[in-house]
Amino acid sequence: MTYSQLAKQQIAAGDHIAARVTYQESLTIYPRSIFLRIEYTVFLEKLGDAVESARQLAVAREIDRPQANGWYKLITAGSLAAFYEAQTNKDLAEPNALIPAGAVFQYIDKPPAN
Repeated sequence: MTYSQLAKQQIAAGDHIAARVTYQESLTIYPRSIFLRIEYTVFLEKLGDAVESARQLAVAREIDRPQANGWYKLITAGSLAAFYEAQTNKDLAEPNALIPAGAVFQYIDKPPAN
């Protein structure tokens, strides 16, 4: 199980303290992981921690701005919106260019039901 998966399970169980600790631990081990940092950013935003979420987003953007913006858009707006915005915004990586590629699939928009 990855740190991301563990944190998501903790969030689903309502254990936000454990999820925060998991994300913090993950970033001590993988400090340059933009994916983990942006997931943590969005988690903090949902908790209402604007100061720490802004700090995490700034750190991610310092590491790689297009990756950080791409992950943020993908997680918060979905794959279709992220793809289309990346066509005109070169400061935003397309979903197919995000690293790690294997983590992108969980955020791909589901096709509409017939």
